[in-house]
Amino acid sequence: MVALFLFTILLKVAQQILKVAQLLKKGVQLLKKGVHLFFNV
Repeated sequence: MVALFLFTILLKVAQQILKVAQLLKKGVQLLKKGVHLFFNV
């Protein structure tokens, strides 16, 4: 039971990390676009 409990916690943590990683990717892409626009003007 304890192992299952720890496993579910690890899964939830992993999902949160994936969400954060995806948000960071989007943020980096937006920053790159912003930099390109800024320097092209």
